Amino acid sequence: MAASGAVLPLTDLQADWVPEVLTWDDGVVETRTDIGPGLYTGLALAIDGQGGNRWIWTEVAIGLDTTFFRHEGRLFEGSLPADTTLVQAVLDWDPTGTRIVPTELDPVPSPGTHESLACASGTGVFRMAWIAEGRCTTGDVLGATVILEVDP
Repeated sequence: MAASGAVLPLTDLQADWVPEVLTWDDGVVETRTDIGPGLYTGLALAIDGQGGNRWIWTEVAIGLDTTFFRHEGRLFEGSLPADTTLVQAVLDWDPTGTRIVPTELDPVPSPGTHESLACASGTGVFRMAWIAEGRCTTGDVLGATVILEVDP
């Protein structure tokens, strides 16, 4: 599932995504319109029929001249040294006010004695997915300093 672009089913377990709006006529693409540069978000859901369901957010940047780092499939703006795996960050709204993003990035060697948020169960490392899952509310996280696992 994607908020924009087109998801193209390939098999029961695979799909592709294109940054275009497609108009179909009887199973044939009639028109294609490029949706332009941007940060595009998708949600992949796997249902096994036995209660072992899983989901993951994934993002791709198309045509942007911006540096991003990755946290659990999501892309966030910022530049980090190549060997960074943990970063301390302050959580705030993005400039459009549509999603919470890590700001004031500072690489750290370990979670150390960082105090966890109450909604984070004392793990030391925070997962942005906990916001989407409802484990942590925006009130819990806005302005909070957290440790995130990242891929630069």
